Order: sequence, then C-alpha cells, then structure tokens
Amino acid sequence: APYEVTWPTMSLANGAHTLTAIARDAAGNHATATIVTVTVANDTTAPSVAMTSPASGATVAGTVVLTASASDDIGVVGVQFQVDGANFGAEDTTAPYEVTWPTTSLANGAHTLTAIARDASGNYATAALVTVTVANDTTAPTVAITSPAGGTTVGGMVVLTASASDDAGVTGVQFQVDGVNFGAEDTTAPYEVTWPTTSLA
Repeated sequence: APYEVTWPTMSLANGAHTLTAIARDAAGNHATATIVTVTVANDTTAPSVAMTSPASGATVAGTVVLTASASDDIGVVGVQFQVDGANFGAEDTTAPYEVTWPTTSLANGAHTLTAIARDASGNYATAALVTVTVANDTTAPTVAITSPAGGTTVGGMVVLTASASDDAGVTGVQFQVDGVNFGAEDTTAPYEVTWPTTSLA
C-alpha cells in the first residue's frame, strides 16, 4: 500500500470504460471491488494549419514575414515554421503566428515553406507546402566617370558627370573628390554635380 498503477488512457478508444481492483490475501482468497465506469476523452484531433503569406508561386526578396493560421478543438500551443524542410526560428506560441525570414540567407531560386501546428496533447499538423522563388538582386551596378576625362587639367567650376546602369535599376550616384563624398547623392539621371575646383589646392 498504497496500491496504485499508472494507466495510459491513450491505449484505449475514447468512450466509456470500466475499472475495478481485485485484492488477494496470503491464503488465496480474492475480493473484487465495485466496478467504476469512467469516460475516456483524450484529444486525438490534430490542429488545422495553413500558410497565409507569402502565397505559393510568389517571388520574394529582402526580408519577408511568414504567417500562418492555426486552430484546434482544444487549443493551439505553438506553430513551428520551416524553410526547405528545416525549422526556422523558434516555435511561435502566440497568435498571430509569424516569423521574419531574411531571404538573403538563401541562394536565389525555388524554396519551400510550411508551418507545423501543435496542440497541448501532442497532436501535430503540417500545412501544405508553399513554393516561392527567391530573387534577390546580387549584381552590383556599373558606373563610370564620363567627364572630366582622366588626365585633364581643370579650373573654376567643373561639372562632374557619370553614367551608371544596373539590371534592377540604379537608385543613386554619389560623387567623391579625394575619397570624400562631394554633394548629395544624385538619384536621377543624368548623374552630375558641379564642383568648384577653387575649393582645393
């Protein structure tokens, strides 16, 4: 005594079940306890979960927020996001379920995203895979000083000009004199700035 045993109710189907105990003494006499009826009601229903952003087929770049919706008859305790089948970030234990994903951590191309929801009973559900295309701009622009030409002798006010191009688009050109920024970045073509040469020896 005390006479007890641990019973894993998950080994039986949900519903009514009977319990009893049989006592035995040293002389071999037996007695059976009054039958007790209990109802087993384990949570055997997995959560439902779906990726809500980004959409399958989307092209993404930079930093992207992955979001998922999840629900359960008892309650969702966490959602784990995955990128290419590997866990990404910690399990999110509070709604809205989301995580920030820096796409630059992966090579450009197709990648898969999903989310795994978990309830308090240990039931899991995995969202349908979402395939996205990572397309980060990894090509630097080309730029050249077009005026004045190298080796030129200049004086007074001189217009510095440059040409620049990029596969995704140039957003600005910053001119420098002796390695120091001169003027503000020029954000529109033609890229130029007026330089008063008298400011230097």
